[in-house]
Amino acid sequence: MKTNNIRIFTLIAIAIITSLLTFSFTTPNEKIIGIWVSEKDSDNKWEFTTNNKCYQYYEGEETDIYSYNILTTSPQCGYQVKTGGSEDFYLRLTNTQGDEYCYEILGISDDVLSLNYLGTGGYMVFNKQ
Repeated sequence: MKTNNIRIFTLIAIAIITSLLTFSFTTPNEKIIGIWVSEKDSDNKWEFTTNNKCYQYYEGEETDIYSYNILTTSPQCGYQVKTGGSEDFYLRLTNTQGDEYCYEILGISDDVLSLNYLGTGGYMVFNKQ
C-alpha cells in the first residue's frame, strides 16, 4: 500500500514540476508580441511590437498608438494592485498625450490574451492572429 502511495505522489510531483518548468521559460514580454483580435469584435485588433509599441486598429484603420510596458509593481494608474506572485503582471499603455491605461494580465498564452481594465469588473479576451 505504501509503495502505491509513493508512486502516486512521485507522479503528481513530476507533473507539477514539469508544468511549472513549461510556463516559466517565457514572460508576458515575449508572448505579447504579435497581433491580437478581440473575441467580442473581430474588427478590434491590437498589435504589440518588439520596440514596445502597441498599435490599435478598428476595421483595418489605425486608431491609436501607445508605448507599452509590462510591470509587476504597485500602484498602477492610481490603483493598488497585488504584487509578488508569479502571475502578477500589468500592462500599461501610454499615448503621445501622456494618458495612461492600465490592465491586469489575467492570462497569456501563445494563442489567448486576457486583460482586465483596472477599476472595472469586466475583462477582454483576444486571440492571436
